[in-house]
Amino acid sequence: MTSGNLSGKPPAITNQQALDDLKAIADGFLLHNRDIVQRMDDSVVRDSGEMLRRSRGYVPDAIALPPGFRDVPPMLCLGADLKNTFCLVRGEQAVVSQHLGDLSDDGIQTQWRDALRLIQNIYDFTPQRVVCDAHPGYVSSQWASEMTLPTETVLHHHAHAAACMVEHGWPWNGGDVIALTLDGIGMGEGGALWGGECLRVNYRECEHLGGCRRRAGGAAISPRSSPGAPAGAVSALCS
Repeated sequence: MTSGNLSGKPPAITNQQALDDLKAIADGFLLHNRDIVQRMDDSVVRDSGEMLRRSRGYVPDAIALPPGFRDVPPMLCLGADLKNTFCLVRGEQAVVSQHLGDLSDDGIQTQWRDALRLIQNIYDFTPQRVVCDAHPGYVSSQWASEMTLPTETVLHHHAHAAACMVEHGWPWNGGDVIALTLDGIGMGEGGALWGGECLRVNYRECEHLGGCRRRAGGAAISPRSSPGAPAGAVSALCS
């Protein structure tokens, strides 16, 4: 059993929507008259307890942040466009949304707004600052530009490194770390497209030390990548 949705679409939230959207792929339907207040996709957790996708059963519980975050102003972090989650940060806690999906879909965008409204109401949260990905073409970046709040942009791979630092309890003033960020395409310094990169980072700053060789357009590639970006740049384990 898994979530009732077509690939790339949000889960069906009513019986009628399920009947309409899933009739071509479902052999049968077990329906109920209980309302679904909020879409919540499946969580994915390893047997060891390692969280791969945090969603149903864990959201909207807050996550404790490492020491030093108490004085950080309340922030709404919008996330990237693919496999999106957003995050509310206040004091020494972060509230990460459920897995929402790819923001290119109108239904996912509606789900995103509904989830943000609900979680903000639960935590009585009013952001003082908005943080978004540095890629200006992202839907989430466009949303940030429409908000009447101070906005900060973060390089995609810096955000990955910072999330790993939080996960391992690195303090706000803990100094620099060397990060290997092996990811698909993300916006880097000066508009360059980064893939697998070596960075020196703290929570506030990011220095690019090196990375995979690049195509003429700046995308990182691996020896096994197929011609053409972005699909060929998703494999970022480079030699």
